[in-house]
Amino acid sequence: ELLGSHALEAYDLGARTAELHCTLAGAGGGLGAESWGELSRKALAQEFRTQVRRAIRELKRHRRIAHPSVAERIAALVGDESVLLDVLHLLRDRPLDGARIRVHGDLHLGQVLVAGTDHVFIDFEGEPLRTIGERRIKRTPLVDVAGMLRSYDYAAQTGVRIQAERGLEEPHLAEWADWWGIETGRHFLAGYLANPGVASLLPSDPGTLRLLLECCLINKAAYELRYEIDHRPDWVPTPLRALERVVAETDLIGQV
Repeated sequence: ELLGSHALEAYDLGARTAELHCTLAGAGGGLGAESWGELSRKALAQEFRTQVRRAIRELKRHRRIAHPSVAERIAALVGDESVLLDVLHLLRDRPLDGARIRVHGDLHLGQVLVAGTDHVFIDFEGEPLRTIGERRIKRTPLVDVAGMLRSYDYAAQTGVRIQAERGLEEPHLAEWADWWGIETGRHFLAGYLANPGVASLLPSDPGTLRLLLECCLINKAAYELRYEIDHRPDWVPTPLRALERVVAETDLIGQV
Protein backbone atom coordinates (compact mmCIF):
# COMPACT_ATOMS: atom_id res chain seq x y z
CA GLU A 1 0.00 0.00 0.00
CA LEU A 2 2.83 2.38 0.80
CA LEU A 3 4.48 1.74 -2.57
CA GLY A 4 1.25 2.40 -4.46
CA SER A 5 1.57 2.20 -8.24
CA HIS A 6 5.36 1.86 -8.00
CA ALA A 7 4.97 -1.79 -6.98
CA LEU A 8 3.09 -2.78 -10.14
CA GLU A 9 5.29 -0.65 -12.38
CA ALA A 10 8.43 -2.25 -10.95
CA TYR A 11 6.96 -5.76 -11.36
CA ASP A 12 6.04 -5.06 -14.98
CA LEU A 13 9.48 -3.63 -15.72
CA GLY A 14 11.06 -6.74 -14.19
CA ALA A 15 8.91 -8.91 -16.45
CA ARG A 16 9.94 -6.88 -19.51
CA THR A 17 13.62 -7.17 -18.53
CA ALA A 18 13.25 -10.95 -18.35
CA GLU A 19 11.77 -10.94 -21.86
CA LEU A 20 14.71 -8.85 -23.05
CA HIS A 21 17.21 -11.36 -21.68
CA CYS A 22 15.36 -14.35 -23.09
CA THR A 23 15.42 -12.68 -26.50
CA LEU A 24 19.13 -11.88 -26.28
CA ALA A 25 19.90 -15.42 -25.12
CA GLY A 26 18.11 -16.88 -28.14
CA ALA A 27 19.90 -14.69 -30.69
CA GLY A 28 21.88 -16.42 -33.42
CA GLY A 29 25.12 -15.62 -35.19
CA GLY A 30 27.35 -16.10 -32.16
CA LEU A 31 25.26 -13.79 -29.99
CA GLY A 32 23.42 -16.55 -28.12
CA ALA A 33 23.85 -17.97 -24.64
CA GLU A 34 27.01 -19.81 -23.56
CA SER A 35 27.65 -21.93 -20.49
CA TRP A 36 30.01 -21.05 -17.67
CA GLY A 37 33.41 -22.67 -17.50
CA GLU A 38 36.06 -22.52 -14.80
CA LEU A 39 38.01 -19.87 -16.72
CA SER A 40 35.00 -17.60 -17.34
CA ARG A 41 33.88 -17.94 -13.72
CA LYS A 42 37.29 -16.97 -12.35
CA ALA A 43 37.54 -14.14 -14.88
CA LEU A 44 34.21 -12.77 -13.64
CA ALA A 45 35.34 -12.88 -10.01
CA GLN A 46 38.63 -11.20 -10.89
CA GLU A 47 36.83 -8.49 -12.88
CA PHE A 48 34.67 -7.71 -9.86
CA ARG A 49 37.65 -7.64 -7.48
CA THR A 50 39.55 -5.32 -9.84
CA GLN A 51 36.57 -2.98 -9.97
CA VAL A 52 36.45 -2.74 -6.16
CA ARG A 53 40.19 -2.17 -5.88
CA ARG A 54 40.01 0.65 -8.44
CA ALA A 55 37.10 2.25 -6.61
CA ILE A 56 38.90 2.10 -3.27
CA ARG A 57 42.04 3.57 -4.83
CA GLU A 58 40.08 6.47 -6.28
CA LEU A 59 38.19 6.95 -3.01
CA LYS A 60 41.50 7.40 -1.20
CA ARG A 61 42.34 10.28 -3.54
CA HIS A 62 38.84 11.75 -3.34
CA ARG A 63 38.92 11.69 0.45
CA ARG A 64 41.38 14.60 0.47
CA ILE A 65 38.83 16.96 -1.08
CA ALA A 66 35.59 15.48 0.23
CA HIS A 67 33.39 17.11 2.88
CA PRO A 68 34.62 16.04 6.35
CA SER A 69 31.50 13.97 7.02
CA VAL A 70 31.91 12.11 3.72
CA ALA A 71 35.68 11.80 4.20
CA GLU A 72 35.04 10.03 7.50
CA ARG A 73 32.74 7.53 5.80
CA ILE A 74 35.26 7.00 3.01
CA ALA A 75 37.96 6.22 5.56
CA ALA A 76 35.72 3.60 7.17
CA LEU A 77 34.93 1.93 3.84
CA VAL A 78 38.58 1.94 2.80
CA GLY A 79 39.30 0.12 6.04
CA ASP A 80 36.65 -2.46 5.12
CA GLU A 81 38.01 -3.15 1.62
CA SER A 82 38.96 -6.68 2.61
CA VAL A 83 35.35 -7.39 3.64
CA LEU A 84 34.09 -6.55 0.15
CA LEU A 85 36.87 -8.56 -1.48
CA ASP A 86 36.12 -11.56 0.75
CA VAL A 87 32.50 -11.58 -0.43
CA LEU A 88 33.65 -11.48 -4.05
CA HIS A 89 36.18 -14.24 -3.37
CA LEU A 90 33.31 -16.57 -2.47
CA LEU A 91 32.29 -16.42 -6.13
CA ARG A 92 35.68 -17.56 -7.45
CA ASP A 93 35.36 -21.15 -6.28
CA ARG A 94 31.56 -21.49 -6.45
CA PRO A 95 30.40 -23.64 -9.41
CA LEU A 96 28.09 -21.66 -11.70
CA ASP A 97 25.39 -23.05 -13.91
CA GLY A 98 23.06 -20.88 -15.93
CA ALA A 99 24.39 -18.94 -18.90
CA ARG A 100 26.43 -16.01 -20.12
CA ILE A 101 24.66 -13.78 -22.66
CA ARG A 102 25.00 -10.45 -24.37
CA VAL A 103 23.34 -7.99 -22.02
CA HIS A 104 22.19 -4.38 -22.16
CA GLY A 105 25.24 -3.47 -20.12
CA ASP A 106 24.10 -0.16 -18.64
CA LEU A 107 20.52 -0.79 -17.63
CA HIS A 108 18.90 1.76 -15.33
CA LEU A 109 15.70 3.78 -15.16
CA GLY A 110 17.13 6.42 -17.48
CA GLN A 111 17.39 3.78 -20.22
CA VAL A 112 13.66 2.99 -20.10
CA LEU A 113 10.89 4.80 -21.96
CA VAL A 114 7.33 4.48 -20.70
CA ALA A 115 4.88 3.85 -23.55
CA GLY A 116 1.40 3.80 -22.05
CA THR A 117 1.49 0.79 -19.73
CA ASP A 118 4.51 -0.74 -21.46
CA HIS A 119 8.27 -0.19 -21.30
CA VAL A 120 10.83 0.24 -24.08
CA PHE A 121 14.60 -0.14 -23.59
CA ILE A 122 17.05 2.22 -25.27
CA ASP A 123 20.82 2.89 -25.46
CA PHE A 124 22.44 -0.53 -25.72
CA GLU A 125 26.01 0.75 -26.00
CA GLY A 126 27.00 -0.32 -22.46
CA GLU A 127 28.76 1.47 -19.61
CA PRO A 128 30.75 4.50 -20.80
CA LEU A 129 33.84 3.68 -18.70
CA ARG A 130 34.26 0.29 -20.42
CA THR A 131 36.16 -0.35 -23.64
CA ILE A 132 34.26 -1.64 -26.68
CA GLY A 133 35.90 -5.03 -26.21
CA GLU A 134 34.70 -5.23 -22.61
CA ARG A 135 31.16 -4.30 -23.64
CA ARG A 136 31.01 -7.24 -26.05
CA ILE A 137 31.83 -9.85 -23.39
CA LYS A 138 28.95 -12.17 -22.54
CA ARG A 139 27.94 -11.81 -18.91
CA THR A 140 25.40 -13.04 -16.44
CA PRO A 141 22.05 -11.30 -17.03
CA LEU A 142 22.16 -10.39 -13.34
CA VAL A 143 24.46 -7.48 -14.19
CA ASP A 144 21.43 -5.80 -15.81
CA VAL A 145 19.23 -6.78 -12.87
CA ALA A 146 21.77 -5.27 -10.48
CA GLY A 147 21.81 -2.10 -12.59
CA MET A 148 18.07 -1.67 -12.19
CA LEU A 149 18.14 -2.42 -8.47
CA ARG A 150 20.86 0.17 -8.01
CA SER A 151 18.80 2.61 -10.10
CA TYR A 152 15.85 2.33 -7.72
CA ASP A 153 18.23 3.17 -4.89
CA TYR A 154 19.48 6.18 -6.86
CA ALA A 155 15.90 7.33 -7.41
CA ALA A 156 15.19 7.13 -3.68
CA GLN A 157 18.41 8.89 -2.66
CA THR A 158 17.77 11.60 -5.26
CA GLY A 159 14.45 12.25 -3.54
CA VAL A 160 16.29 12.73 -0.25
CA ARG A 161 18.79 15.06 -1.93
CA ILE A 162 16.02 17.21 -3.45
CA GLN A 163 14.24 17.48 -0.11
CA ALA A 164 17.47 18.55 1.58
CA GLU A 165 18.15 21.18 -1.09
CA ARG A 166 14.68 22.58 -0.45
CA GLY A 167 15.34 22.69 3.27
CA LEU A 168 12.71 20.03 3.95
CA GLU A 169 14.88 17.47 5.73
CA GLU A 170 12.97 15.03 7.94
CA PRO A 171 14.45 12.85 10.73
CA HIS A 172 13.69 9.46 9.18
CA LEU A 173 13.69 10.35 5.49
CA ALA A 174 16.93 8.47 4.74
CA GLU A 175 15.57 5.28 6.33
CA TRP A 176 12.34 5.58 4.33
CA ALA A 177 14.37 6.12 1.17
CA ASP A 178 16.34 2.93 1.86
CA TRP A 179 13.08 1.08 2.41
CA TRP A 180 11.51 2.41 -0.80
CA GLY A 181 14.53 1.46 -2.89
CA ILE A 182 14.73 -2.04 -1.44
CA GLU A 183 11.01 -2.81 -1.61
CA THR A 184 10.58 -1.43 -5.12
CA GLY A 185 13.57 -3.52 -6.13
CA ARG A 186 11.93 -6.61 -4.61
CA HIS A 187 8.91 -6.14 -6.86
CA PHE A 188 11.16 -5.68 -9.89
CA LEU A 189 13.01 -8.88 -9.00
CA ALA A 190 9.74 -10.75 -8.47
CA GLY A 191 8.54 -9.73 -11.92
CA TYR A 192 11.86 -10.79 -13.41
CA LEU A 193 11.97 -14.21 -11.76
CA ALA A 194 8.32 -14.91 -12.60
CA ASN A 195 9.34 -15.53 -16.22
CA PRO A 196 10.17 -19.26 -16.49
CA GLY A 197 12.48 -18.55 -19.39
CA VAL A 198 15.15 -16.94 -17.20
CA ALA A 199 15.55 -20.08 -15.08
CA SER A 200 18.01 -21.55 -17.59
CA LEU A 201 20.05 -18.33 -17.54
CA LEU A 202 20.52 -18.17 -13.77
CA PRO A 203 22.15 -20.40 -11.14
CA SER A 204 19.77 -23.15 -10.06
CA ASP A 205 20.99 -23.08 -6.45
CA PRO A 206 19.24 -20.26 -4.50
CA GLY A 207 22.34 -19.54 -2.42
CA THR A 208 24.54 -19.22 -5.49
CA LEU A 209 21.92 -17.03 -7.17
CA ARG A 210 21.85 -14.71 -4.18
CA LEU A 211 25.65 -14.58 -3.98
CA LEU A 212 26.02 -13.83 -7.70
CA LEU A 213 23.44 -11.04 -7.51
CA GLU A 214 25.13 -9.57 -4.43
CA CYS A 215 28.49 -9.62 -6.21
CA CYS A 216 26.92 -7.90 -9.22
CA LEU A 217 25.51 -5.22 -6.90
CA ILE A 218 28.93 -4.68 -5.29
CA ASN A 219 30.52 -4.42 -8.73
CA LYS A 220 27.91 -1.92 -9.92
CA ALA A 221 28.22 0.27 -6.82
CA ALA A 222 32.02 0.26 -7.18
CA TYR A 223 31.65 1.33 -10.82
CA GLU A 224 29.23 4.07 -9.75
CA LEU A 225 31.76 5.37 -7.23
CA ARG A 226 34.38 5.72 -9.94
CA TYR A 227 31.92 7.43 -12.26
CA GLU A 228 30.67 9.87 -9.64
CA ILE A 229 34.18 10.80 -8.51
CA ASP A 230 35.04 11.69 -12.12
CA HIS A 231 31.78 13.38 -13.13
CA ARG A 232 29.54 14.23 -10.13
CA PRO A 233 31.54 14.33 -6.89
CA ASP A 234 28.50 15.54 -4.93
CA TRP A 235 26.78 12.22 -5.73
CA VAL A 236 29.52 10.02 -4.21
CA PRO A 237 27.48 9.40 -1.00
CA THR A 238 24.84 7.43 -2.95
CA PRO A 239 27.01 4.46 -4.08
CA LEU A 240 29.07 4.87 -0.91
CA ARG A 241 25.95 4.19 1.15
CA ALA A 242 25.27 1.04 -0.90
CA LEU A 243 28.68 -0.44 -0.12
CA GLU A 244 28.33 0.54 3.53
CA ARG A 245 25.15 -1.57 3.65
CA VAL A 246 27.01 -4.54 2.14
CA VAL A 247 29.67 -4.32 4.83
CA ALA A 248 27.00 -4.07 7.55
CA GLU A 249 25.22 -7.19 6.22
CA THR A 250 28.28 -9.24 5.29
CA ASP A 251 27.69 -11.85 8.00
CA LEU A 252 24.48 -12.82 6.25
CA ILE A 253 26.09 -12.86 2.79
CA GLY A 254 28.90 -15.10 3.96
CA GLN A 255 26.43 -17.79 5.00
CA VAL A 256 24.94 -18.37 1.53
